[in-house]
Amino acid sequence: MPVDGFVPYKKKDVQKYNKLRWWLGITWGDMFDKATDVTRKRSAVDDTSRFTYAQLREKVDKAAIGFMNLGIKQKDFVLVQIPTGTNSWLHTSPSKRSAL
Repeated sequence: MPVDGFVPYKKKDVQKYNKLRWWLGITWGDMFDKATDVTRKRSAVDDTSRFTYAQLREKVDKAAIGFMNLGIKQKDFVLVQIPTGTNSWLHTSPSKRSAL
């Protein structure tokens, strides 16, 4: 079910993107889950922290739960503005913040 206001891609573009495998028929979340299932490599690194994909997945899942606890539902639009680096956003869940 499309989101209200979403303008669909042109049919020729859809065919091209699928043919070139630029679109895999899965969501970003699905791709992230697949990546975290198969690798133990580092995924997020800055001067203060290093996270494996599994550790990052745990942080993302906690953030998702925090958004749900704030009442954000599927198909709600959310803008998240975060600074560069892992220190500010991977160490605090949204439910602990006063505002989004």
